[in-house]
Amino acid sequence: CTIGAVHVLCLSIRRTGNRLSRDVFAQLWFLFRPFAISQLWTGAGVGVVLGVAAGLWSLLLERQIGVFIVVSFSQFFICIMSVICGMGVPIVFLQLGYDPALMSIPMLTTLCDVLSLSVYFILAHIVFGAF
Repeated sequence: CTIGAVHVLCLSIRRTGNRLSRDVFAQLWFLFRPFAISQLWTGAGVGVVLGVAAGLWSLLLERQIGVFIVVSFSQFFICIMSVICGMGVPIVFLQLGYDPALMSIPMLTTLCDVLSLSVYFILAHIVFGAF
């Protein structure tokens, strides 16, 4: 879902890149607002489905409600953050003057991995009180 969003956004940026002024972020938000909202809803839906599935699987294996909460909510938030990163990283690279289609995928993968682990450990710390 996120990789497809990145490719669509990068192609759209390439098509409109010659017509953009200095205020790139405001123009891109105006152009891609419907796309961004639909992607956020898609990410939330995928997050709910994956969160419930992974949470039930962890509940089946561990039989602890705390593990269920951590796995379910972290999966949901990871899907939402992946969508946000997938839409934001190409815009940042465009603003920096790099080709968003070439630069986005390695950065997006690294950023999503770091944020995923961070969300998981933060939620585990909140639920269980310590690492």
